[in-house]
Amino acid sequence: MKTIRHILLIGLLFISIAIHTKAQDCDAPSSRSELSVNAVRAGLVQGGSLWWNGNDARFAVPKNSNPQFDVHSFFAGGIWIGGFDPGGNVKIAASTYGYSQGNSDYYAGPVNTNGSTDGFTCALWDRFFHCTQADIDLHKINLQKAAAGNLNYTKDLIPDKIKSWPANGNPYFEEMNHFALPTDNSSFTEFFDANENGIYEPLQGDYPVVYTGCNVPVIADEMVYWVFNDVGNIHTESRGDVIGLEIHATAFAFKGSGAIDSSQFYKYRMVNKSGEKFQSARFGLWVDPDLGCYTDDYIGCDTSRALMYSYNEDELDGPTCPGGVNSFGEEIPVVGVDILGVQHSSQGTYVRPMDYFTYYDNSSVGNPVPGTLDPQTPAEHFRLMGGGGRYLINHRGDSIQFAFPDPPNCDDLNDCYNMCNYDPGPRDRRTVQSTGAFDMEIGDEVSVYFATVFAGNMKYPCPNLDRFFSADDQIQGAYDNCFDGLSSDSKPDLISRNFNIYPNPISNGQILNIEGMNQADEIIITDLQGRLVFKALSKQSEKIQVDLKDKEFQPGIYFLQIRRNQNLLETRKLVFID
Repeated sequence: MKTIRHILLIGLLFISIAIHTKAQDCDAPSSRSELSVNAVRAGLVQGGSLWWNGNDARFAVPKNSNPQFDVHSFFAGGIWIGGFDPGGNVKIAASTYGYSQGNSDYYAGPVNTNGSTDGFTCALWDRFFHCTQADIDLHKINLQKAAAGNLNYTKDLIPDKIKSWPANGNPYFEEMNHFALPTDNSSFTEFFDANENGIYEPLQGDYPVVYTGCNVPVIADEMVYWVFNDVGNIHTESRGDVIGLEIHATAFAFKGSGAIDSSQFYKYRMVNKSGEKFQSARFGLWVDPDLGCYTDDYIGCDTSRALMYSYNEDELDGPTCPGGVNSFGEEIPVVGVDILGVQHSSQGTYVRPMDYFTYYDNSSVGNPVPGTLDPQTPAEHFRLMGGGGRYLINHRGDSIQFAFPDPPNCDDLNDCYNMCNYDPGPRDRRTVQSTGAFDMEIGDEVSVYFATVFAGNMKYPCPNLDRFFSADDQIQGAYDNCFDGLSSDSKPDLISRNFNIYPNPISNGQILNIEGMNQADEIIITDLQGRLVFKALSKQSEKIQVDLKDKEFQPGIYFLQIRRNQNLLETRKLVFID
């Protein structure tokens, strides 16, 4: 575990916090989850935190088959949002290390139409909702079969994750989650609305999706959703005044190859429910980048790509790291976070809009300069986002908006401002990149999209980042092109290949024969709830024999899927009998 130095003066805290009249009695959120569908294993925290569990790092790429041996690239991340009310007062919510101490500026759940919430509502929504491409593909196939008259598709056959999805008007939500959706709030998760009536009706053809800037429904291999707010209680991290935001977060990822398989995508949709205009607002990403060992990392940015990155100071990470964390050794990557785009409900879409990039130091590592340490006041947080006209000074004494904007292998001391040329010594740095400024009228929504980027085994020291930038261009290109070819909605028709599957019904101990397969096709059997019960790869072409004698299937209905190169080719109902 990395030691966190976080000074909290309880008396000063409660004197300095202006308690907003709409603050309620919510506890800090505590729910955790994980997105690990491709080469990345990332921890998710309800509220505004990312990539840790409150004590240890939880962002590994490439992930290890045993999480115990994961080497992590980020220690933690967090969402910062700041701006002004109509009177010119700073309003801010931020997330750093408060989760480890029960402090928070963010609380789980939605906000009522009057701009408030309560502890009971926050507790109910202290959770995550998951849905996978496999769930949706099965649902779509069943809808097609029902339309053709080949299946009596009832609610009992709908995958549980589709029935549990918190979409407006979902008739199964309360049954699945044991509490009701609010009736005065329709701005929950996004879904494909087959009849465009605004009501989530799975049996009418609706299912979960992510909508990005081009309004094309995206179905990732896995999507994770959670909703939170900043009005549930006082802000015990930034000490800032409550803003009045409801925030809908979606993390999603795709299995595949190359940069996409090593990346995760995030969408944060903010809704202004404060009852007043939120002005000159900025959205910030706070990142504590620990690339294996945490005392030998450099940082930089590429302003044209809206990209921050972290790289090692030399050709060896470790081999022994402080705190016993795992190291990359001699095979050290470069990792980063790219702001892909911003959508405003009334002002349009911005492209690659990083407006500011800075950093500050952990006071317990090295000898950092006073004034470069953890922010202690709302104004200090906001200045780190570029608010209030705060600019950095570079090696020539010029005022700049972006820290270390030149690539590591640029060695001209006059023209290149990077950490390879200007190393202040051992540090543990935390970065803040922001986008803005934008105004939010009452009811306005702003969505910010960002992604993690990875390139492995770079040549150190002071690496050439061309391969890393190429990976980032692939990530940005996927976003710009509506994830065409990655989403299951853009893949070939799901029904029908000439497979012969027998015997069906089948008894335990029999051999299942499948004709028409290719070598390395994937065979998956799930139960009615979508739970995996059998999985195998075919070892030959044409006729495949699957020996089920060691498997104990309870009598009943199952679904058999055949996948080829990540694409679903066929789904069949498989009946097991005594």
